[in-house]
Formats: sequence, C-alpha cells, structure tokens
Amino acid sequence: MRLRSVLFVLIVLVLSLPHSSYSQRPAPTRQPAATASRPSASPVSYWGMSAYLTKFERVDAYGTYDNLGLLTSLTAAAGATWTQEELSWALIEPHNADLRGIYDATLLRNTQNGLNTLGMLITTPDWARDPSCAGNYFCPPSDMLQWSEWVTWMTERYDGDGVADAPGSPRIAAWQIWNEPNYPEQLPLPDANARKMRYGQMLVAAYQAIKAADPTAIVVLGGVYVFDGTNPDGFWFLSPVDGVFGLVPQARNAFDVLGIHPYMPTIAPDSPSVVALVSLEGRLRTTRAWLDSAGRADAGIWITEIGWCTVNTSACPGVSEAQQAQYVIRAMVIAQQLGVQHTSWFQLENAFDGMPGDHPWGGAALLNNYNPSTDSYAPKPGYLAYQTLAKTLTSAAPAGTGPVHSHAYPGNPYTTLGGGVYDYRYTRAGTVIDVGWVPSGVTSVNFPVIAGKEVQVLTRNGQAISLPITNGVMQINFSEDPLIIIQRDPANLTVAPTQLPLLARPGQVVQAQIMLGDTSTDASLAWQASESADWLSLSKLSGNTPDTLTIAAQAAASPGLQTATIQLSSSGGNVAISVRLRVTNTIYPVYLPLMRR
Repeated sequence: MRLRSVLFVLIVLVLSLPHSSYSQRPAPTRQPAATASRPSASPVSYWGMSAYLTKFERVDAYGTYDNLGLLTSLTAAAGATWTQEELSWALIEPHNADLRGIYDATLLRNTQNGLNTLGMLITTPDWARDPSCAGNYFCPPSDMLQWSEWVTWMTERYDGDGVADAPGSPRIAAWQIWNEPNYPEQLPLPDANARKMRYGQMLVAAYQAIKAADPTAIVVLGGVYVFDGTNPDGFWFLSPVDGVFGLVPQARNAFDVLGIHPYMPTIAPDSPSVVALVSLEGRLRTTRAWLDSAGRADAGIWITEIGWCTVNTSACPGVSEAQQAQYVIRAMVIAQQLGVQHTSWFQLENAFDGMPGDHPWGGAALLNNYNPSTDSYAPKPGYLAYQTLAKTLTSAAPAGTGPVHSHAYPGNPYTTLGGGVYDYRYTRAGTVIDVGWVPSGVTSVNFPVIAGKEVQVLTRNGQAISLPITNGVMQINFSEDPLIIIQRDPANLTVAPTQLPLLARPGQVVQAQIMLGDTSTDASLAWQASESADWLSLSKLSGNTPDTLTIAAQAAASPGLQTATIQLSSSGGNVAISVRLRVTNTIYPVYLPLMRR
C-alpha cells in the first residue's frame, strides 16, 4: 500500500526465465506429485477478504492484541470464503535452514472456519537478501535457488498430500508471488530494469516450484496496481517490450491469474465525471484487453486488493462510512459483472493498529479496532453491505444487465465515464437478482417484475423495504445507495408424512418426526403449528424451513383408537396432518413392517 493518485497512463503488454544460482542447502525431499494424494483444489469463490488473520502484529508483537477466534468467525460471518494472508519468509526462516511452521495454527483455524487461504509469499530474511538493499525488509532474494527451495518447502507443507505436511496442516490452493512488485518500495532494487528482471526470475522460479509440488495450485502474479498515475504502472512494469515479460520471456506463462490493485481512493468506482479509462470499469476493460494482447487470454483476473478509507490521511483520503458501504457493493458488482473471478476486499480490520505510527491505509477496514472491554469489533456500514451482498449473491451467476440498465461505456475512453442507471442481473435456479443504483443523484425507474415471482427489495444493510407493484411494474427510486431486487419462485410448504399411523401399548408414549420444507430453492418459510388433542404434544410450535418437528403421543390407559390433527400454517400454504394412534395390549407382528434377518 502506498500513496495512489487518480491519474492515468496507458501502455501496452506480456511474460520469461530466471538465472540459476547455487545454495548450500540441500533441496527438500519430495514425493513425486503424480503419486501424491491431496484434496481437490477448493473452488475459488468470488468472495474474498484481506483479513490478515495470521499477522504477527495481531498477537502482542507491538503491545496490541486481537481476539483471533472472534475475528476469524467474523470473516466467515461476512460471507467471505477466502482470506488473503501474508506469509513472510523473513519470519519463517530467520536463519539459513532454520524453517519454522509459525503459521500452522492460524491457517488451520481459518480452514476450520470454512475459509480458504490465498497465501502471499513475501519478504526475505536478512541472510538471503540482495546486497544492494540488504537493510530493507522488502528487499528481494539474490539467489533464485534459495528462493525456490523456500517456495517448495511452503507448498509441500500446505499442499495437503500428506507427504511433507505438518500434521493436520491445511491446504493452501492459491499462492500470490510477492505484493505490488511494480512499486519500488516493495521491491527496492537500484533501478527499474533490475526490479523487472528480478521479479521475472522470482515469478518463474516460484511457479516451477509450486507446480512441481502441487500441480493444481493456482499461481497469482503479485498484485500490481494499474492506472493510478504512480510510476511504474503495472502494465508498463510487465510489458513484453521492455518490462518483465520482455526481459524474462518465460515469465509470460509463469502464472495462472493476474492479480491487480485498482485503487481509486479519492473518488467513487463509477464516478461519472472521471475519465472513463481510469474508472474501475475502464481499468478492468483495459486489463482484460492487455492480457489478451499479451498472449494470455487464458489467464484469469483477480482483484487482490481494493478499498476506501473512512479515516483521512495523506496516503488515503477518507470518504464517509456511508460512501464506503455504497462503494463496497458498487465496486464488487461491477468487477464481477466484468469477468473478475475473485475480489479480496482490503481490509477486514486494521491489521496494523498495533504498529508504531499505525498505517495510512488502516482506515479502509470494515470493522473498527478490537475493544477488549466489550470483546467486540464494532462493524462499520461497509461490513453490513459486504455481508448483505455476499450472502444474497452466493452461488448466483452474473447474467449481464437488467431491464432498466442505461449506463453505457463511452466509445472514446478518454472522455468522461458518464452516468445512467446501473442494473446488473444475477440468476440462481429459479431466482433472479438485480443490483441497481445511480452514481449521482436520484433517478426514478419503472422496473418490470417477472410474472409469478415473489419480489423482495433489500437495502445495502439487508433491510427489506416494501414497494408497490402496479400492472407488473414496480416504481423504484435508484440513488447512490444500491438496492437489491430479488425475484424468486413462490415457496410452498411441503410436509412429510401427512399421515401418521402410530401403535402403542396402554400408557406408553411414542414419538414420530415430521419433515418440513418448501418448494423454493432460494427462500425459507416461517411456519406455525397447533394440535387438536391434549394427548399429543409437539417439540415446538414454530420455526423456519427446512425444519424437523417431533411428535410425542401419550397412549390411553385402555385399548382403542385415538385420532387427532396437527395443523401447520405458513405463507406458503397450510397442511393438515392426520394422526391415528392405535392402543393395544399386545403388539402382534402383523402390525409391524416385515424385516429380513
């Protein structure tokens, strides 16, 4: 992270191989990847968070403390399924061949909370740094064999094949190679060409090491920033002419995904007055075109950092908390609709708040700092916005623009972006979801609803609002605060069984279960229950589908037939369950189901 302004540069594109050097350390012993057994790669969801749950600054390194268990659960509760984590070589191997599994416990906790990890391989121990910048923590390694050996050790430890893993260590299925290598302070070699050459060498060496140890792992090129007016811009840095791909040709094919940081901290992601090329939409269109022209049309695009601060600093001019929440939804939706496969929001909670001088980008957090007196992290509106969007769109597929979309990207990208209505559509089974807003002011639209669908409208914080529908049209006032319109198939209550034949001896209590569901794949029905006889009791009188209702029937003191009805009611219909309890002194085999011995 560093100062980013909102100017632009345009450049052309592509990737090369490292020199080899010698190390005194023996290469790690590995089982051939073809014979190793490991879990299949976790599916990469769109919903990521720069949670930094492994950072040592969180655990008293600077006199501060975070409740990591709570913070991890809050990451998952936000709807994120991936977390980006810095894995520092300088901390893992402080002395040559003294390798330490310092991240095992926190990475395992991530996995146990349902979080996959994007592991960022970064920093160099002082004994392995390039002599030209040996005093700098972010100085790159000079020996590619030493670097490759460490990358191999990391991949083997966290590849899940059980060969060189630590006991119980989780799998890391995606690795980012360094961070913002185009920024001189993150790769502080003496000149630009040296930085390009060295990063190309590191990328190729890491790619080869990772793929040898775990062929299905995803390799992410290290989060370059694009079109923010700071030199060198990512496309210039990676250029196939005189950039990384030109100086180290093998680097062009040494990654699966291009990671980018399209920060624009002073303006909205879709500001109508900004030059189209440097809007979020413009940067993403340019990134895709750049990759295609570089011969890497097969490479995916991940946003591995994007965010807006709510605290004003010279490096990160602040926006209001309400604006941050608006930008969360607008940026995440624009990026996904333009083909970005994964976005990691920067950041969950200020991971740097214990460091001397704090961090100029700490205000981008979606949670306030830990309060030990209440054992809590107070959420900003942006956290609720992320949570609402992630949980609403989980497993939904982008389906292009909706019926009232009027925004158009200009033919000349050097003109202003312009406004219009943004209406992006998603689908999931029988459900259609639109996310709509305007980047400035308020615009009233007549939104056509789909016949036969139930309609729900949510604000950015998940609050349901009611809007009238007349002749199949719903009038909506779109503003800078996005609205989410959900249209789903009606949910009808389903119950099984609807008849309960029970058998008991006098005075005996017998039980049975009723399964409650609904016909919708995208809704839950609230239900209520009542019974017509005092010898019948229910485990509960209300709930939400899917659910299980347990029935307890008290048999009378003498033989006979007891009958009753259980009435289930919901907005998705009412169901009556017939209960027939036969009380008999002797339960003959004829009453029982046939069983094979």
